[in-house]
Amino acid sequence: MTKQDVVDILLAKKRVRMRERGEAWAPSNIALCKYWGKRDEALNLPMNPSLSVSLGELGTRTVVTPLNERHDVVVLNGRELDPNSPFALRVSSYLDLVRPEAHFSFLVETTNTVPTGAGVASSASGFAALAKALNELFGWGLTRRELSVLARLGSGSACRSVGSGFVEWVMGHRRDGLDSYGRVLRDTWPGLRLGLIPVSSRPKSVSSRAGMKQTVETSALYEAWPKKARRDLRDLKEAIRQRDFARLGQIAENNALAMHGTMLA
Repeated sequence: MTKQDVVDILLAKKRVRMRERGEAWAPSNIALCKYWGKRDEALNLPMNPSLSVSLGELGTRTVVTPLNERHDVVVLNGRELDPNSPFALRVSSYLDLVRPEAHFSFLVETTNTVPTGAGVASSASGFAALAKALNELFGWGLTRRELSVLARLGSGSACRSVGSGFVEWVMGHRRDGLDSYGRVLRDTWPGLRLGLIPVSSRPKSVSSRAGMKQTVETSALYEAWPKKARRDLRDLKEAIRQRDFARLGQIAENNALAMHGTMLA
């Protein structure tokens, strides 16, 4: 099963109503119960479910416009990128999944209000915003669940940025991953706030993708991680229902430390 197979299933029987442009916003998200490790690297299918909270007005706004050029043009935070830069290549590879024909190109203008590649889920908000903007451009009329699956093909955590608030990533079990998506919890917590302290805005030296792969393949502690994540997810949802801030913080901190301990091993 490939990404293209999944996109073909998602868009089957969807009518295309091409507009002049598509524009969308998606928030970044911070995982309280972490996603770490994949059962399918190509489709970004996780080894464990996870839970995040979105970051309000921090995230990504993306505008997608059809372009009569030989290649896609990607503009990040007002600066046009070299088509062969890693970010531009990743965006173009994603656009290949929905490109109507080989010579069809896109202008993608994306603006992040969080540092790019620095560990504040810029990929999550970026691919969620891109998926939503493409849905607007082509007029597919995808549901939020379908958009979540489409966004996940660009970045795993992007499935949690299609919605806002508390979002559970249902890990799913199907080979095609159509049951692996972000589901917004009914429970809300209007008074809850997250504070971000910038330590460094430079890109990470090791990407999450590479870090996950190395951890799964080499960590002697990894076998215990998915089981712990499932327990933490259950307890976090209960803490959210009860609006128990101390319990929420204890579980989230312990989950993060356990993930880092698994990486260190």
